[in-house]
Amino acid sequence: MEELAADKEIEKAQKSRNKILFAIAIVVIVASLIINIVFDAVEIIPRKDIVKDFSGVEKEYTIYKYAPEYKYTKPVGEFCYTLGIALLVYLCVDLTLHRYDKRKEQTEADKKQKQIDELNAEKERNLDEERKKIKGDVFNAVLEKLIPHELFEILVSDILMRDVIRENVRWEYDIIENKQKTGYNLTQRIMYELWNISHDPKEVSLVLSVDQNACNSTHLLDYHIEKMDGTPIHIDPEFESPNRRVLKLPLKPDQKLRIIHHIVNEYSGFHVTDCHFSNYSIVGLEIRVKKPSNCKFTPIPTFSHKLKTLHEDEENIIYKPVKGLLLGQSLVFLLDKIYKDTGSTVPGNLEEKMHN
Repeated sequence: MEELAADKEIEKAQKSRNKILFAIAIVVIVASLIINIVFDAVEIIPRKDIVKDFSGVEKEYTIYKYAPEYKYTKPVGEFCYTLGIALLVYLCVDLTLHRYDKRKEQTEADKKQKQIDELNAEKERNLDEERKKIKGDVFNAVLEKLIPHELFEILVSDILMRDVIRENVRWEYDIIENKQKTGYNLTQRIMYELWNISHDPKEVSLVLSVDQNACNSTHLLDYHIEKMDGTPIHIDPEFESPNRRVLKLPLKPDQKLRIIHHIVNEYSGFHVTDCHFSNYSIVGLEIRVKKPSNCKFTPIPTFSHKLKTLHEDEENIIYKPVKGLLLGQSLVFLLDKIYKDTGSTVPGNLEEKMHN
């Protein structure tokens, strides 16, 4: 601070000195011009003189001379003019050098400030990393004391250490009776966003698969991958079979991709119990159902959040979004046909036998 104040005082003194020198230069130049103008108009005094030539003949000549004071004023005027010009040249050179020095000092100061900012930024990053590490260690230490060690390891590996998460997930179920009128066909439209939440590029192995059982025939219909602006992305599967596809998806830091795929389930019968579970922890789940008016859809969630109805009519059900699911949690659902003759899920002939 003291050096900065001293520099400001020196600069202020230099400015004052330059102003004084500039004023002196102007005054001296103006004075030289006045002297030259005034004394150039001094009266020229004629004087007659008789001079003998080489032949000895006397001749009369008229000689014109300046006033005696002219021989003093002329050098004074020229000296003042030269001094004024010299002062102006000195001021121009001094101002140029001063600006160059200031620009050089500013450049060096900017470079030094940039280095200081980079050092401070690196120091702040290191401190942030240390803080996060300390917070993580404290969090892990406290959490490990609150829950069993086995559950803690699962929580860390399946949730806390995940670099890629699924969010904004939507499960849509489109239920229709098959052409033979012997059972239901269910088309599942599964949509979600893959989000790389880490600071490093990741390659995600996306596995699209279905399980077969004796009650239904299930197969993958199609899949679609796109950027968040809707631009489609084509990726050939590394492995492909009728019920399983493995895709390698490159994800940049903080990048998101939208995944959409369809699964078709063909059930034999009108009384179906099935399950849709998640292989990953997800954030935000919306469930929608489209069904025939004579089909009863009964959800049995295995997750902690209650599944509440947002809208329901004879053919459509929209459930209130669920905040999240953990790995392996599922939605068990029942499909039952409502018969016209009984108004229930039990056909008339079977109801009559039950009563008998």
